[in-house]
Amino acid sequence: MAAVFALIPAFIAYMSLSLATGGDPVGIVFLLSLPLFGYLLYQRPTAKAMTGGMCYYLAIEFLLSPFVFLLYTIAFANENTATAAGQAGAAIGGLALTIGAFVIGLPLAIALYLVSRRLDPSRGN
Repeated sequence: MAAVFALIPAFIAYMSLSLATGGDPVGIVFLLSLPLFGYLLYQRPTAKAMTGGMCYYLAIEFLLSPFVFLLYTIAFANENTATAAGQAGAAIGGLALTIGAFVIGLPLAIALYLVSRRLDPSRGN
């Protein structure tokens, strides 16, 4: 059951990095995060607690996603384009993606954290 619950945060981590890198192959993120999330969720005593843990890890991912997009934009936007106009376009696109991730990610992170506390109050997430 923990492995099934681990699929969701592992997939979200994969999709987040895939969006940030513009489709560069980041499948290794999925393969590394799946056993990590599976192990962390396996330590929860019940299915309800596993669901709460899954929501907690998703909240962390959604909270960190704007920073991942911003970091990638700052570090790698200049490498993928040859012209100044292309670099400016990549920077503007990366900034728009970062702002969008913040506007969507922050409320989702708060909601998922509150759900995780409701589902697993005994655990000090």
